[in-house]
Amino acid sequence: MYEMYDDSPRSQRSAPGAPDASSAGGGTDAPVQWPLKLMRISPLSPFFHKAKLLVAADCAAFSYPSFREAFGAECTLVIGCPDAYGERFYAKLAKIIALNDIIGVTLVRMDSECCNRMRESVMAAIRASGKDIPLNVATLFAEGETVD
Repeated sequence: MYEMYDDSPRSQRSAPGAPDASSAGGGTDAPVQWPLKLMRISPLSPFFHKAKLLVAADCAAFSYPSFREAFGAECTLVIGCPDAYGERFYAKLAKIIALNDIIGVTLVRMDSECCNRMRESVMAAIRASGKDIPLNVATLFAEGETVD
């Protein structure tokens, strides 16, 4: 299990007018921000300020029923797939990390060949930023097992 932390109040990271997750009736079911897709997010979005970034494979949340509770309801979530976006996936993530005060990155990937490339892309984006940012990687298996 992961221990998640956050230096800023949730309201500083939520999209304007978005309901707070605790008041949405669904607890952590409500997204912290919108959009979630990496390719649709502005690298200068305010929810990246002092954020613990949760980068997840598009399919990961759908294959793990307690995804948000297990991997960080308080994290800023972005989803994507390097197979779908190629080099643009790495470039966009590198730009987000370089332009913001990201305090940590957690990658949630599936045990598949395409997700191996995702890990490489996230590691390269962190290196390209020139910042010393911790990376945690969790691998989900189709059988429902998680390996940290």
